[in-house]
Amino acid sequence: MVDDDRAILHMVDEALNPRGLRTRKATTGSEATRLVRKESFALAILDVYLPDGTGLELAREIKLVDSHLPVIIMTGLPDSEIVRECVDIDVDGYLIKPVNIFTLVALAEELIGGYLLGQKSERSGVGTDEAVRVDVGV
Repeated sequence: MVDDDRAILHMVDEALNPRGLRTRKATTGSEATRLVRKESFALAILDVYLPDGTGLELAREIKLVDSHLPVIIMTGLPDSEIVRECVDIDVDGYLIKPVNIFTLVALAEELIGGYLLGQKSERSGVGTDEAVRVDVGV
């Protein structure tokens, strides 16, 4: 989860953790890039405007590391050009701030479920009752 607004990071963290979704937080694109290169995630939630770049640039980098990783973009300034870029990057969700937290949680759970199902079908010998730890972040 990447946003330069710590209140939003806290709000999203408080909404996702009780659902069993562990979050990792970053306030800059460079901090997020380091996390993506070191760890595996099941979802990335990115703000568009960051102190050292944009969430759209970060989404492009993430898709290079894992083209199937779901990405949600959040912005406080809706713009048709941002929407076009989201489509070009193959972003999975686009939310306008203030975000309805119930919408975000539902979208996150849906995208993570699809991602994990795809990951599971790519691996052989994994049973359906295997425990899965889910990390949301970047």
